[in-house]
Amino acid sequence: HLHCLNLDPSEGDLSRVLEEAKRHHVTHFLSVSIDLADYPILAKIASMYPMVYISVGTHPNERPTEPLDTQALAAAAQDPKVIAIGETGLD
Repeated sequence: HLHCLNLDPSEGDLSRVLEEAKRHHVTHFLSVSIDLADYPILAKIASMYPMVYISVGTHPNERPTEPLDTQALAAAAQDPKVIAIGETGLD
């Protein structure tokens, strides 16, 4: 997996990383969310790159003081580019 938000698509960092990975026969990428606030930008990135898929979730270390919005999580999980729930902190 990768964390797309650590790479700036506007500077070409993400494109370079994905191209290099493809040269090494990596064909699919899972960009892992650590907070539901990440979802909109991850969805945009995934829409720009057909080989990038995303997860939605909130890592326990990143959770705000308010409870997890399970309705927002369930809604985001309906996106066809979402293929996993996570980060959940189980690893």
